[in-house]
Amino acid sequence: MKKDEKLEKNSFSKDQRANAHRRIDTYINNKELKEILGEFLEILFEKEYPHNVLSRTVVALNKFILILGSLSPSLVEMNWNNFCRQMHAVEKVGSPYRYLTRELFIDFYKHVAKGKSKKVVKVEINHFSHLMLDREIPRLRTGKVSREEMSSNNSELFDEFENKIRTNFPIGSQPEQIYQASIEQKNSIYTVNIYIRANELYLRNLLIDFVEYFKTIYKDSEQVIGGYNHRIFQYYFEKSLGEAGITINELNSFNFLTFMKQYNFFTNIKKEYENMVQSYQRGGILTVLVHFYVFINHLYRKKNENYLFPPKLLLNDYFIKALLKGYVPVYSNGHESTPKADKWIVLNDKNYKSAGYSLTNGYIDFSLVENKTFKQELKDFLWIREGKGDTVRHEATILIKFLNAAERYYRENKNIISFQTQNVRSYFTGEFLLKYQAALRLRKTSNGMNPAKATFNAEISPIRLYLRYYQTKYNIPDIALSQLKYSKIEYNGGNPMTPHDFKVIQNEFRECAYTDLDGELMFIIFQLTCTTKLRIGEVLLLQRDCINSIDHSLGIGEITYYSKTSRREKITEIFLKEDIELIQRAMVITEELVSKALQGYEKYIFLVRYPGKMGFSTLIKSRYSVYFRNIIEKLKDKDLLEKDYRAYDARDTFIDATWQAVEDGHINTLDVGAITGNSSVVASKHYRAHETIRYIEAIYMITIGDVTIQGEIVRDEKEIEDLPQVEYGAGACKSSECIKLEIDTEDSDYKCLTCKKFVTSINRAHVFEKRLNVYKFKKEKAESSLIQQYYHGLAKLYAAFLKEILDKEKGVTDI
Repeated sequence: MKKDEKLEKNSFSKDQRANAHRRIDTYINNKELKEILGEFLEILFEKEYPHNVLSRTVVALNKFILILGSLSPSLVEMNWNNFCRQMHAVEKVGSPYRYLTRELFIDFYKHVAKGKSKKVVKVEINHFSHLMLDREIPRLRTGKVSREEMSSNNSELFDEFENKIRTNFPIGSQPEQIYQASIEQKNSIYTVNIYIRANELYLRNLLIDFVEYFKTIYKDSEQVIGGYNHRIFQYYFEKSLGEAGITINELNSFNFLTFMKQYNFFTNIKKEYENMVQSYQRGGILTVLVHFYVFINHLYRKKNENYLFPPKLLLNDYFIKALLKGYVPVYSNGHESTPKADKWIVLNDKNYKSAGYSLTNGYIDFSLVENKTFKQELKDFLWIREGKGDTVRHEATILIKFLNAAERYYRENKNIISFQTQNVRSYFTGEFLLKYQAALRLRKTSNGMNPAKATFNAEISPIRLYLRYYQTKYNIPDIALSQLKYSKIEYNGGNPMTPHDFKVIQNEFRECAYTDLDGELMFIIFQLTCTTKLRIGEVLLLQRDCINSIDHSLGIGEITYYSKTSRREKITEIFLKEDIELIQRAMVITEELVSKALQGYEKYIFLVRYPGKMGFSTLIKSRYSVYFRNIIEKLKDKDLLEKDYRAYDARDTFIDATWQAVEDGHINTLDVGAITGNSSVVASKHYRAHETIRYIEAIYMITIGDVTIQGEIVRDEKEIEDLPQVEYGAGACKSSECIKLEIDTEDSDYKCLTCKKFVTSINRAHVFEKRLNVYKFKKEKAESSLIQQYYHGLAKLYAAFLKEILDKEKGVTDI
């Protein structure tokens, strides 16, 4: 057929019209229906159609009459339920004619509603006319498994899914149970019918509101809202509550217990459908359930200004798994009685907003404590601690191991099994504590090495606190506690990047900025941590309103942020314009993620897509450290680096470069503290690896020269805390009486510091640092040269002591 013949318009021929009327006489028995159907046909016959459309319309009309006669034999039976049945019958029509057949049904129902039929029929049709969509949800893709095989495996479940869930026209539903969701697309509006099988009005309205909320989560929301997972969730939601005996009449009814019961219910539903359809999306229904509880949390916050659950809690897989294993969430509050449960998930306050807040798999299982009395005592001890969740979990892990070791050691040595007959005062002996400490020191970690000193100290600390708390009950002598000694840590000045390595790493970050999904954002974090005083955590916690102002003429600006040392109070600092422009660029990059951010995180700048939960965004957090480490490993494999680095070494690099500039005279010493956020003592301990005397002389603009000290510096503060204190806390006197009382020629400020009986400890370095600043200031303000010399001499003496203190602290070894 030629192209112009295809486009030529035609109407029904006489034979086609006659054939249509004959089919009506054959399949339609109801006189009233036959009459109004005849009117409808005349309207169709008057229209003109392109040739190819007309031929399909003729076939579709025959299918329409056949289905109508079998499923709606009279006008009064033209209701929603029969319309749904008819739509399912249309699905069995061949694909070239299916759409036209569905259109004929929709047009006919509308014609009946406007025609001469009875009022009751019109009212009925108008009640659901908006639900008569011209499209249906695609049927299941069965792959190699035929639909007949799936149906035979579980025919009841298959029929329920096909006829009630996977469809815009659920058989057996009522129009009131259908919610029509419209989703705006680029050039059209996508509309679907969702079967919300909830009869209770409050619950139904919640589920409808959830549909609208859910639409905002996904870019391709038409596939999600109309997809199988969401439909299954809505279909079974009320049943999941009913089977658990739960009634919902307010938002508070949605608690952890409700969530657990629904999670278990939908886990079983998920398994049923996975068995039926091999290609079914894993975890989909459970993800929708989690989204619903996030929605409930969001709704509760809007009405009550606080959360039902800590933000993002239910998005944590570890948390959900723990709930299913019998763990009970407890909010840390030492003013309440100790929870009775043996398995805790220690949560911070419901409105805790720390960006670093996360849940790991380190939940507390007190059932692991072998001694029942120890178990209760450990619960009581940790409960009154009121520490953050992560801290309490860490301490519990250490103490459970410790208490079980104590129990086993007691039994092995005392041969006593029953707690009621044993002597509770002989558990934590000096012998046991000494052996346990040795075992901690000598054990091998996963890398085959002994634990680091910091790791060892972190394990000893909660044990000491625990034993102090129960010291009286178990009659633990101080001498026994003294067996648990901390390892003194030798600070090595940090691990700043060498100039060569910094350039190599920077170039690699820059290259990845063009290729990786979040590469540019990672590059900005790297730049800010290496070139400003901001720590990694401070960068990641920058809020979208942190920039106060920018002065382009001066090339600087002002930002406000939370500092590690500001005790949860914001501070305001001056930054270079270039650094602030990096922050502004990060805002632009993450702008589209703000509306998708997990509750409470929309105010932060450094957002990324949430792993495993499509549509959400969250803070970068540990992802940056992992990303940094991957870059380092990549460069190491190419043998391009002189040293190895971690993400936190960026701060070492910045501080090292700043102090180097001080020593070389490029930065005023009065500004260095503001630039780095650290004092010389802190820099020496944690960041600097250069000679102590060099930067002390640079900082305080003083030459120590040949000044030598007469006194003594000890490592342990306890050695001097009971001695007479002198020089306003700078140190103590070892003599029973002052040996310089008869010396009148020496100024009082010098007497003690130049005395061989003077003793101080490395813990008092801050006192000497403070005095140096005071005497430096007084020297600069003094008008008399004699007074200037007086304070200059004192500064040199304090500087000499500070130098020795820092050198001694660096040389500290294990005790």
